[in-house]
Amino acid sequence: VQARLVNISEGGVGVLYASPAELGAVLELSFSLVVRGREVGFRERCVARYNYLSGDGYIIGFQFAGLGTEAAESIREFVAYKRSLQDR
Repeated sequence: VQARLVNISEGGVGVLYASPAELGAVLELSFSLVVRGREVGFRERCVARYNYLSGDGYIIGFQFAGLGTEAAESIREFVAYKRSLQDR
């Protein structure tokens, strides 16, 4: 299925989807981010931790299960860059 990524950190992601996820469900999420001008692909095992009803569906919080060092560093750089844009 396809969902919209709405939040990301080294701990996990928030996605917007039409229906809630079963809490505790383990899923593999695939997504990409632009880090230092290049697209970086991710394929990460995640655990569904929460569902919040939103106007457009549900925001589902997924916790990364075993995020590797390189992936964590790429996410850290992506988040830092996005924060620097907000601070301008």
